[in-house]
Amino acid sequence: MRKRKEVKGLEVFFEGPEGRREVLGIKTELHTNAKTQELNEVKAEERKERVNYYIDSRLVEAIDKVQAEIRSIIKKKITKSDIVSVALEQALREFKEKGKESALVKALLKT
Repeated sequence: MRKRKEVKGLEVFFEGPEGRREVLGIKTELHTNAKTQELNEVKAEERKERVNYYIDSRLVEAIDKVQAEIRSIIKKKITKSDIVSVALEQALREFKEKGKESALVKALLKT
């Protein structure tokens, strides 16, 4: 097991109640302006979460092929996660708009 290297003369930040931090024995208040708060909200919306779902191996192969084709078309790095995210967003948007008449529901009725 590796031991953490200690740096003498530096203390770790400890966040206390109401956004106060104590550094070297000096208590300070954390100030956030509207711009910082707005950026934090945007970052929260952009967070990605790793999930596991099982899908048919034919779909995995199809995503591989589509990924290569899209990369050649738009000349930009595209991940399989990008493709799956866009496809799910479209399917969910259509479901929200059409409900029972959506392609998603029709496809699931066939299974």
